[in-house]
Amino acid sequence: LFIVTKVKFYNIKTLDDYNHIKQFSFIQYYEALLLATEDISKQYPNILIDLHVEDVNNFSSAKMEQLINNGSLKNADLIIGPFFGKEFVKLCQYAEQENITIVNPFSITFEGCGANVYKATASYKKQAICFANYIANRYQTANVIFINNQSNKENEIIQQFSSIFNN
Repeated sequence: LFIVTKVKFYNIKTLDDYNHIKQFSFIQYYEALLLATEDISKQYPNILIDLHVEDVNNFSSAKMEQLINNGSLKNADLIIGPFFGKEFVKLCQYAEQENITIVNPFSITFEGCGANVYKATASYKKQAICFANYIANRYQTANVIFINNQSNKENEIIQQFSSIFNN
């Protein structure tokens, strides 16, 4: 159940306009998490998932400190995030102390972290294969258009996706 309490409308004319909308940072990750919890709940009905979400747009070291100090994380079995590095260091210390597992999807290194930490990012090639298979199985006649910002990194990713689709 989602309750919408405030809606903003934006005049988006360029990709740059879209990139400045901060309200939807990491929305795709959140949506995927909801799908995964739904699948787990169906497959294992005896498992209760109580998902607590913090707004990353207003997240800070002070907010992390507050969550730790007020006991909000005390009964956590798993923490996914945080999505920013400086908060991760503080959380890592706490998670090690409380024996809580962390899934950190974006950090490159976990040096100095004694907690159980898992990285959860598939390679671009694997993402391309899964995406291509999904489209091929469900939408055989679909026209797929890739749009990017033309950075070298994004061009490499698009190239990988395109090569999978063209095979």
